[in-house]
Amino acid sequence: MERFAADIDQGNVWWCEDGAGLLGTVTLTERMPTYHPPTIWSPHRRAWYIMRLAVPTGRGGQGAGRQILRAVEDKATHEGVEVLRLDCLATTPLLTRYYRDAGFELIGAEEIFGKPASFLERSLNEARATRSRERGTR
Repeated sequence: MERFAADIDQGNVWWCEDGAGLLGTVTLTERMPTYHPPTIWSPHRRAWYIMRLAVPTGRGGQGAGRQILRAVEDKATHEGVEVLRLDCLATTPLLTRYYRDAGFELIGAEEIFGKPASFLERSLNEARATRSRERGTR
C-alpha cells in the first residue's frame, strides 16, 4: 500500500474514463521497479513500466483494459518512449495471454516476491506500424 500511495503522490497513477464513466486505473513510471531482476530488460531503450492495471468489476470483459493500454501507448509514443514493459503472475496463464494478445512479447520469467512472474514488453515502433496497417484496412 505504501508503494501505491507514493505513486499517487508522484503523479504516476492515471485514471481513465469514457462516456460511460471510469474505465480503470494504471500506474506508470519511467523507473524500473526495484523488485524487477536487474538483467531482465535491455537498458538501452527509453521505457515506461506499467503496473497495477485495474478495471472496475462492472467493466470487465468490455475492452476497458485494452482502451487503457491504447491510451498509455498513445501518450508514450507522443512522449518519445520506445517500449512499454510490465510483469504479471506466471501462475495466471490467462493474464500472460491477455498481454500477449495485446501485442506484448514475453521476454522472460523470474521470481518476484517468491512467486513466478512473466516479464513482457511492447515495442512502440511495432505498435505504430500495426496501427498504421489497421487504419489502412478500414
